[in-house]
Amino acid sequence: MCDQHLFSSSGIQAERPLPQSTELRPTATALDDQALIAAIPESNLADSIALATEAGRRRLAAAIPSLETLCRRFSGFGIDRMVPEQAAALQALAVISGREAAQAVSRLIVRGVVQGPALNLAVSTAARIGSTLPADVLRSLLRHPDPGIRASVCGCARRRPELISVMIDLLEDLNQGVARSADVLSDKSAESKLARCWPSCCEKSRQRK
Repeated sequence: MCDQHLFSSSGIQAERPLPQSTELRPTATALDDQALIAAIPESNLADSIALATEAGRRRLAAAIPSLETLCRRFSGFGIDRMVPEQAAALQALAVISGREAAQAVSRLIVRGVVQGPALNLAVSTAARIGSTLPADVLRSLLRHPDPGIRASVCGCARRRPELISVMIDLLEDLNQGVARSADVLSDKSAESKLARCWPSCCEKSRQRK
């Protein structure tokens, strides 16, 4: 994986990887499922967005490995801007959803494949489709300098007992969106359990209301 600091520290802009094939392809909607899945990993910018969108529209669970591969092609890129190919793949994974899609999004986050705005999208997608992330990764993301990422990851962390203390600390986050997302009592299904295990934390959350 490319080190995101390698290029920024030297002032050199990383070049986007080029697809191995530049031949014209049929439109995504004209491809059968097998051809569509095979075309995704090495597609160019215009094609990748159309192919990923079509895979999502068809809810092709079999396309999940190809969508993950498409994201990995741009590993280490996008620290300052969204990588459109990664965005298209993540959006397709969100539409396909299910256990395999959730696991794919988790791997992309844990392995650092997505950075910057794409990481924000990946984290919000993870919360949406129920991805499970390791506690140490969640803890790090809850302290991320980007408030959008801090807010999004609260959706993944709110039911993890070992992270409740970090969530409570975020109730005093200067960014109000983060503070609202960190409110453990907004998740009614978790409230009774939290009240039994961390009554003082829950009281602190109530005092904000």
